[in-house]
Amino acid sequence: MTDHGRYKYIVQKNHGDTEGQFAYSKTLAASIISADYAMNLVVVKTYPGMAQAVAAGLDAMPLPSVLGCVAGDDTLFLAVRDISCAAQVAADIRKMAGK
Repeated sequence: MTDHGRYKYIVQKNHGDTEGQFAYSKTLAASIISADYAMNLVVVKTYPGMAQAVAAGLDAMPLPSVLGCVAGDDTLFLAVRDISCAAQVAADIRKMAGK
């Protein structure tokens, strides 16, 4: 709120809180049950209610071969450039999740 009693939008600055980001990443990784692929589509299974959070986390990661994510309740689909990319992305997600 400003001095004049009005609200204003402020973008939060990143103060190097890598510990908080790491905890967020660990939580999302722990939400992943499995990752597999078919053709250029990666299918990620999560615990109920976590697919959208995992999709948002994956969207924030630098994954140039991922074209986009669609998430439901416990499943998300990642469209990737080709089959070899799909295999690598699925393997990367499994590794991140410790699977």
